Amino acid sequence: MTRTFDLSSTTEGYFPLDVLRELRIIGEQTRVRWVVIGAVARDLVVHLPLNHPPQRATHDVDIAVAVEEPDGYARFTQGLARRRGGEHAFQISRIPVDVLPTAPADSDGTIEFADGNRLNIIGLAEAAARPDRVVLPHGVAVEVASIEAQCALKLLAWRDRNADDTKDAVDFISLLSAASEGLYGDEAWSDGASLEANDHDIFLAGAYRLGSRGRELFTQHRACAITSILQDPIT
Repeated sequence: MTRTFDLSSTTEGYFPLDVLRELRIIGEQTRVRWVVIGAVARDLVVHLPLNHPPQRATHDVDIAVAVEEPDGYARFTQGLARRRGGEHAFQISRIPVDVLPTAPADSDGTIEFADGNRLNIIGLAEAAARPDRVVLPHGVAVEVASIEAQCALKLLAWRDRNADDTKDAVDFISLLSAASEGLYGDEAWSDGASLEANDHDIFLAGAYRLGSRGRELFTQHRACAITSILQDPIT
């Protein structure tokens, strides 16, 4: 189920509207689909719909988007200004933008850039396949990774970075908590199977629902990347 969020009357300073507008124009001109992921995605489909405005300025935001590959990625990024940080690092209006290619759902999710760097991008194709839609001021509409897809991506990020930083774990808990609030809480209350499986504890039911719906995004082969994290007693 694709959700639509109307943020057309939201204060523009809460998100980088100019950059998102420019990305939309690029997508239309190149006929390449793209989806917002990362911190801005969390703002657009979690924090703002639940009336939790982000506590940071627009110029402090890093934007990440996933773009169809292989030829779509080259078309989409051809005119973007590059910055230091790797083949995927660009900037628009002085704001850093990471542009990552998706990987086919039947692949192992690993890509190699021209500079030799390898990157695991499991979860991006899944996020792009079933995004939510967000309507922003001035008629700007963008596709955004759903809360379910963001949970999966957060788990993968935590796996890769937990030895150095606990931020991904904090973000993951915030997503699980959001699953029992506002419109997500309403969805959980209407999901009898999730409620029954958790003795009608709405917090647990919301988190359970995120997991069960997130599982539907992945093939069995690629879901192993997520389940192996959850089943690993060390992590």
